[in-house]
Amino acid sequence: MHACNTCSKPFVRKDSLNRHLKMHERGPKIRKKSCDRCQKSKIKCSGDRPQCRSCAHRRASCIYPRYPESKSSSDVHPNTDIPLIPEVEPPRSPPHAIKQSHQQASSFVHTLSGESLPVQAVVVQGVDPIFPTNLPGAPHSPPQLLNSIDYNTLPMDFAGLSDLDWLFQDTHEGTYFDDFLTNNEPQTCNTSSLTHSDQSWPSTSQEPAAKYLSSRDRQCDWPMDGAIPTDRRLDIPKLGKNHSSLPSRPYFFRVSSITEDDRSKLQGSISYLLEKPLWTAVSLANFPSKEKLDHCIDLFFANFRPVVSFIHQPTFDPTNAPVALILAMTSIGACFTNMDGAQAFAKATAELSRRMLLATEEQSTQLVRSEPYLTSQILLGIYGCSSGDRRLFSTGEACRITLIQNAKLTRLFQDTSQKMQPPADSDSTAQWHAWIHHEGRKRLAWAIYEFDALQSILGNQRPGISTGDITISLPEDTARWEASSAYSWMSLRPWGFSEEDESITFRNTMRSVFEPSVLGTIRFTDVQHIHIIVITLSRFLWSMKELQQGPIMDIGPEQWPILEHKKSLLGKLDSYLVSPYVARDTVMDDDVQRAVQRALIIHTCHLYAASDLMDWLPALLRCSGRNEAARQRMFQWAEENQAQVRSVVYHSAQILAICRDFTFNTPTEAFHAFYAGAVLWYASWFLAPANGDRDNRLSLQIDQPVRGDPLEASDITTWVNYGNNLTISMYGVSDLSTAPGRVKVVEQAVRILQRMRVWKVSERFASILMQVVRGQKLETDTMTP
Repeated sequence: MHACNTCSKPFVRKDSLNRHLKMHERGPKIRKKSCDRCQKSKIKCSGDRPQCRSCAHRRASCIYPRYPESKSSSDVHPNTDIPLIPEVEPPRSPPHAIKQSHQQASSFVHTLSGESLPVQAVVVQGVDPIFPTNLPGAPHSPPQLLNSIDYNTLPMDFAGLSDLDWLFQDTHEGTYFDDFLTNNEPQTCNTSSLTHSDQSWPSTSQEPAAKYLSSRDRQCDWPMDGAIPTDRRLDIPKLGKNHSSLPSRPYFFRVSSITEDDRSKLQGSISYLLEKPLWTAVSLANFPSKEKLDHCIDLFFANFRPVVSFIHQPTFDPTNAPVALILAMTSIGACFTNMDGAQAFAKATAELSRRMLLATEEQSTQLVRSEPYLTSQILLGIYGCSSGDRRLFSTGEACRITLIQNAKLTRLFQDTSQKMQPPADSDSTAQWHAWIHHEGRKRLAWAIYEFDALQSILGNQRPGISTGDITISLPEDTARWEASSAYSWMSLRPWGFSEEDESITFRNTMRSVFEPSVLGTIRFTDVQHIHIIVITLSRFLWSMKELQQGPIMDIGPEQWPILEHKKSLLGKLDSYLVSPYVARDTVMDDDVQRAVQRALIIHTCHLYAASDLMDWLPALLRCSGRNEAARQRMFQWAEENQAQVRSVVYHSAQILAICRDFTFNTPTEAFHAFYAGAVLWYASWFLAPANGDRDNRLSLQIDQPVRGDPLEASDITTWVNYGNNLTISMYGVSDLSTAPGRVKVVEQAVRILQRMRVWKVSERFASILMQVVRGQKLETDTMTP
C-alpha cells in the first residue's frame, strides 16, 4: 500500500502514485474548451460560446467552468483540489455590434442635441459600458426631460442585438441551425410580469392583445429587430458568375426582352435620381437672434396649451433639447408673435424640422423611437395640419401614421410604472425627476392618442390607434405636472412616489362610462380625464359610422342595432357637455378653454352621427357644389330624416356661436367653424319655411347660449324632433330658411374664420366657403334633384 505525502491519498500500485505526484508538481490538467455537460458525457465539445453545438442540439443549458489564472501549485491548497467555479456567461455582442453601438451613441448625441451629454457609465449585460445616459431622477442630475432617454425602454439596445439576433448573425459553413439558438431552456410566461395594470378584466373571447404582452415583448417589427449597420453604402452585389450570358433554358412566358439600350437607361435613371441632391441649399443668413428664439419658445409655452400637456416647462432646457424639437417649438411660437414675416418664418422652420427628422430617421431607427423624436414629430404634425401649407399639411397626416407606429415600437402605450420607481432612499429632487420622466412618457402617449382621435374626426379618417393597445393609466393632476420645483411637487404629493398610488386604468375608465359600478365611488372631475373620455367616445362614434356604411349592413341591417348604439354614444357625449357661457362664470380661463374644446368636439360628433353627411359634404365643397353625384346624395339624405336635418342645423349653429364668442387660438378651432358653416349652407336649404303671417310667427334663435334653462332646452328639443311652425333665426340672420339668410350665415362663418389669425388653415377654409357661395349662386327653385 502506498500513500501520497501531500494529500495522503492511498494507492495500490507504485506507478499510480508516481503519476499522482506529478499532478501535484504541475497542477491539475486544465480543460479550456469543454463545457460541464460534455465533460460529464465524455464527448467532444465544440467550445462555441455561449452554447456549444452538443448542448444546442439537446436544447440543454451550457455551462463552462472558470479556473484561476494561476497554474502554479503554490496557489493550490495542499489538501484540496482546485475548485471549479461554474458560471453562466451572458451572450456577448460581436465586435462589430460594439463598434456600431459607439457610432450610434455618438450619432444620437450630435444629431439630436448638437453637443455631448454628460457621460455616465452604464453596464449592459455582457457588453462594455459604451454609451452615455443622463436619466431623470438620478442623484445630482440636472433637470432634463427631453434630452434624457431611458435606454432600457427603447425597443432595441444600442449596445447589442435583440432577442432574435440570429436573423442577422454571420453564418459559417457546416454549422447547425440549432447553433443559432441562444436560449434553449423551455420557458413559460409569468402572468404576474404582464405589463398591463388592469387585472380585473373579465375572461372573454375578445381580450386586447396588450394583455398578453410581457415586459420583453416587441411589437409589430419584432421579426426584424437587430442591429442595423451604420455603413449605409449601397453597392449592387454580383448576381451569378462573371459572364453575362445564361445557360440556354426555356422561358415560362413570352415577354419582350430588355435591350442593351434599356439597360443603359435603367443605369442612367438610377444614377441621376440618387446623385441629384434631395433638397436645395438652405440659406441661414436671416436666422433669428437668440433673443427672438427665446421669445418664440416663451410664446409657445404661454399660448400652446393642449388639454394634456406633454412638455414639462419647469425643467425644459433649450440648450440640451434636440434641434428638431427646438425648431418645431419655434415654428409654433412664431405663429403667436406680431413680428413681420412671422408666418413665413414659421413655415420655413417647420420645413427645416421636417427635413431634420427625415435625416434622423435615415441615420438611425433607434433615435426614431426615442421620446425626443416623438415629441418633435407630434408638434410638427399638429402644426402641419393647421398651417395652411399643402406640403406641411400632407406631412401632418404622414406624421400621424409614423408617429403611432414609432410610439408602439417604443412601448409608449404600455404600463411601465414598475420600471420607473426611484430608489427608496432617494431625496425629493430625485423622486421628482423620476416622476417627471414617468409622467412625461404617459402624457406623450395620451397626446399622440388625442392627435390621432381628433384627426380621425376632423379629417374623416380611420383612427390609427387601437384602444386595446392602451394599458397605461390616466394622466395625473395638472397642478402636480406644472409644479415648478420638487418642494412644491411634494406639497401636492406628500406621500411621494410609491407603489401604493392608485391609478385608474384606461379600460376601467371607459367601462365606468356605461357601468358606473366598475370604479365604485370614483367620479371623474379632472378636465384631462373627461377630455380623454370624450375623444374616445367620438372614436367609437366614428367606428359606428364606418360600420353602418359597410357591406355587412346590406345583409341584415335589422339584426344590427347601429342606430341605437349611436344614440347611446351621443347621449353619453351630451352628458359631458358644459356650456362655455356657464363655465366662464365659475372657473378659470384655462378651464373655460377646456370646456370650449370639449363642446366643439361634442357638437361636431352630432354632425358625424348624421348618417353619411360628412362623406358627401367634402365632395361638394371640393368642387364648389358642382359634384352631381354628391348633390343627388344630399337630396336623398335630406328626405330620409327631416329631424336629422334640423339636428345638424342646430349643432352647427351652436358651433358657430362658440367660435364667435370663445376664440382661444387652438389648432382645431378653424376645422369646427368650417364644417359648421358648410353644413348650415347646405342643410338650411331643406328647412321648411314657417306658415302664416310673418309678423305673427314665433321665432326660435338656435344659436343662443345654452345655460341649462329647461324651457329653452324643451323648445329646442321640440323643434328638432317635430319641426314646429317656427321661424328659425341666428345671430344676424332673421330667417335661416331664406336665400339671403343662408348667404349671411356663410358670410358670418367666413368672418369668424378670418379672425382666427394664428393658424393659417383658417384662410384656406374661408376661401373655400366664399367660393361655394360665389360658384353656385343657386336659388331655391333650382335646388331640385
